[in-house]
Amino acid sequence: MRKLIVSNWEYEDYLAITDRKDSPTTQKRWLAVIALINTKHYESIDNEIRETVQWVDDLITKEEK
Repeated sequence: MRKLIVSNWEYEDYLAITDRKDSPTTQKRWLAVIALINTKHYESIDNEIRETVQWVDDLITKEEK
C-alpha cells in the first residue's frame, strides 16, 4: 500500500517564503518555528491533511459518476 509523504520543509524554504536573509537570528527563529509546529501546532497540520485527503477522495468519487 502506498504511503502519503509530506514534503520535508527545509531552512531554505523558510527563507524563501518569509523573504528573510540567512543570519544567526533567522536560524534560531527557524528552529523555534519547527519546535512549535512539532509541539503545539501538529494537530492543525494533521487536520489540514485529513481534510485534503477527504476533499480529493470526494473529487475522485464525483469524477467516477
